[in-house]
Amino acid sequence: MSKPPPKLPRAPEPAPPPPSPESALMAAIVRRAHAFTLPALLDALLAVDLRAEEVIFRSHLSHSHQAFLVHSVEFLSEPRRAVVTLNIGLLTAQSPLPSYFFAILEQGRHDTEALLAVLYLIDHPLLRERARSEYPERDRRTVSDWEQAKGLLLRLLALQSPRTLHWLFQRVFPELGLSVERATSELPLSTDQVIIGTTALGESRALGGQVRLSHSALTVTLYCEEAETPSGRPWTQEAARRLERHILPLLREQALYLQLWMVFVDRDAIARVSSSQRQPDSFLGHDPLSRAAAQPSPTDQTRIAWQSSQRVLLFSGYTDFRDL
Repeated sequence: MSKPPPKLPRAPEPAPPPPSPESALMAAIVRRAHAFTLPALLDALLAVDLRAEEVIFRSHLSHSHQAFLVHSVEFLSEPRRAVVTLNIGLLTAQSPLPSYFFAILEQGRHDTEALLAVLYLIDHPLLRERARSEYPERDRRTVSDWEQAKGLLLRLLALQSPRTLHWLFQRVFPELGLSVERATSELPLSTDQVIIGTTALGESRALGGQVRLSHSALTVTLYCEEAETPSGRPWTQEAARRLERHILPLLREQALYLQLWMVFVDRDAIARVSSSQRQPDSFLGHDPLSRAAAQPSPTDQTRIAWQSSQRVLLFSGYTDFRDL
């Protein structure tokens, strides 16, 4: 008997090609749909080249409340679409529809599919506008000028009150302690001299020249335990930058006299007063310096050592920058 021919080893099957970045992202969206918020989901769908008109919103048919907003995401190829099913809308437990519609859907009659199609058609624009409304600054059709809208909302908040001003500074300076108080401040005011005939009186400010008026002010105090920010920048410079960039533009239309103080609490420091006016090496009262005892100073400097709280005035004046 002849022996059967030996079996030849099979050639290894080629490895499947690695998924494209777009396919991997789509799989991650489907797998982690529950974790998305609506704005983040719209950004993720935009990242896989899906336009706004290619995203279909539906509500999940359920009689109980769900613990997450996005129920599921399904990608269709022909035509290319993304079906986003949410736990809000006309078919959910919070639906405004009467129970008559749900009774028809539960009976499973021949017209159930037609009724679902009509409800999906009505549900889509409602849910789409709900998704866009979470970030109105992204949709010009909702708010044409978002910066103007924010300015109008801020005017309604009464920023000249201590409570609202405390809210504003707390969001700009979340790292620091804060207090806002009403105070009375004296403001110098230049006046014309008194003239009687051809004789001018008041050159010594007895009747003219300058007076000091008392007026209401708001005093904001920031409390720092460290002289520098976590990035290593002095707090005096960082506070002045945030004040100029974030707070004063919002208060520019308010007739508000503001004083901003920064207090460094219980810091050991050395204050150096340089005799050189061209190259001063320190600012008396708030420079972060190493703890040390007072040493005999060089010929061009005077050193003073202390341990106490230090107050630095960063701003004092009207927020609308009017000239008096």
